[in-house]
Amino acid sequence: IKPDYAEAHTNLGLAYHQKKELILATNAFTRALSIKPDLGEALFGLALVYRDQNEYKKAMDYAQKAIKSGKKVSPVFMKKLQEKVSQISP
Repeated sequence: IKPDYAEAHTNLGLAYHQKKELILATNAFTRALSIKPDLGEALFGLALVYRDQNEYKKAMDYAQKAIKSGKKVSPVFMKKLQEKVSQISP
């Protein structure tokens, strides 16, 4: 991987996420964002990781950042996250 190629780090993060290697996925997405802070795929990748770790507030924050960056995020995904956040902090 080229050290400064954010998309490659994002793809690596997605692969790690699929294998449930959440720490490695987080590291890859974070590296991608250090290169390109508004990369929607990496922001959404972190949303997925945090959701899988039951950190729903963080997941919601990153999903919203992904949307702001132009990434299309399923309304169903957002609704489910919002429900989880509401259960934690009504």
